[in-house]
Amino acid sequence: MDREVVGPTAGSLREEIVRLRKSDPPNELLAIAAADSLTTAQIQREICAELRAHRAELGAYAAMMGRFARPPAGNTFLAFYSMVIAAGPKLHRCADLLGVSEQDRSRRYTTPLENTFNGYVSWLALHGTQAEICMALLSDMDSYFGVCDAIVASAERDGIALPPEVVEYYRPGDISDFYAVTQSTLQDALDRGDDPACAVAAGRFMDEYLRFFWAEVAAA
Repeated sequence: MDREVVGPTAGSLREEIVRLRKSDPPNELLAIAAADSLTTAQIQREICAELRAHRAELGAYAAMMGRFARPPAGNTFLAFYSMVIAAGPKLHRCADLLGVSEQDRSRRYTTPLENTFNGYVSWLALHGTQAEICMALLSDMDSYFGVCDAIVASAERDGIALPPEVVEYYRPGDISDFYAVTQSTLQDALDRGDDPACAVAAGRFMDEYLRFFWAEVAAA
């Protein structure tokens, strides 16, 4: 009897992304945080950039829910949508504490490189397969929560003086459930026949675009 051919799994694709990422150029913001050279201006820039990203994410996750309404995908994208909704007031509070003006936080256009993430997540919402979206979201979480950890670590080493509420915002706590449900939704997509090579490519595009995004924040 012929053996059943088992294709790539969500776990193996995650391992491949992590392996490929090791040869990437350094994340400029992470390097600055590791050297305890972060400035208040860079955190202000990060807050404003994240608020602009929230606008793109909310529209994107809503579109994803419409395109992939069935479980587990619909529930996964709803979880991301809800996470961004909950983060909004907290991020505005951080902006208040750091003296970010309403004009700066509501600005719609800044630089093309800062907009790379917004454009890509919007494109994925309209054209990405379920597997491509999930792989890109996993890369997004790796990058974003890595920066959050670096900001908190630098603040706790007295690398930068931040109000406690700002530090708390960047301390995400246990995010294992988000990784688990996203990887499970990725596996569902692979089981349905989505192309694993395209999924890896989508994750790597997210890595590239976010490197531009963080470099623009670091340039503040």
